Amino acid sequence: MDYYKSIQKAVDYMEANLQASLEIKPIADQAGFSTFHFQRLFQAISGFIAADPPPEARSTHLLVQH
Repeated sequence: MDYYKSIQKAVDYMEANLQASLEIKPIADQAGFSTFHFQRLFQAISGFIAADPPPEARSTHLLVQH
């Protein structure tokens, strides 16, 4: 499994839903992981906590650079 691609799917989902109130479960579902696993992978790959991405990350593809 390519973790970077999975996390990028989640980032793409967040970007497509910037106006919505985002919750971890639907974002983790986009990546194909449980919320537990997703939060740990997201932080390991991006350096940010999934529940609190920085404002500039919500509008760019800066979170996941492989």
